[in-house]
Amino acid sequence: MEFCKIFLLKDFLPQWFQKKSIKNPYMAEKGGEILNRLKNSKKLAIVIYDLETPDLNGLQFFNRASKQCRFEISLQSYFSNP
Repeated sequence: MEFCKIFLLKDFLPQWFQKKSIKNPYMAEKGGEILNRLKNSKKLAIVIYDLETPDLNGLQFFNRASKQCRFEISLQSYFSNP
């Protein structure tokens, strides 16, 4: 099931970015890389974050982001059947 979830997201996101006219999406495998990018950016950013990333879980990511970046949180989650 995990493979299907990852496969579907990788297919879905590029189409969604194109539909929303997002021209330069930045994708990273680790939360720390995203935080470094957000710290130095003045642009509005939308972060789609998998809560099971290798270096920071969701709460750790939000905690560090709240200290380092100006941001608004919109928490969305989905559950898949085991």
